Amino acid sequence: APLEPPPTDPLWQFVFAPGLVEFITSGGKPLLSDDRAPGDFGFDPLAFSASEEKLKLYQMKELKHCRLAMIAIAGMYAQSVETGAGVFGAGTA
Repeated sequence: APLEPPPTDPLWQFVFAPGLVEFITSGGKPLLSDDRAPGDFGFDPLAFSASEEKLKLYQMKELKHCRLAMIAIAGMYAQSVETGAGVFGAGTA
């Protein structure tokens, strides 16, 4: 019998909620305006963006880590669909 994928009901939260938060915090301005980058809320208490060079370095590090995390999540999803045991139930007896 073919395996059924996990339910997709809560997926809207992962798509809609972050966009809503960003829209509200931007004061309703267009999200891709010239004076604002996506995800830039102006919160930098540790001064990671003190220099342009440092900012570019940290942006590249964040992109690499996020891409790796997306691949890991896709692997977890594929495993849960294939085994039918769920993400955290696989391998338990």
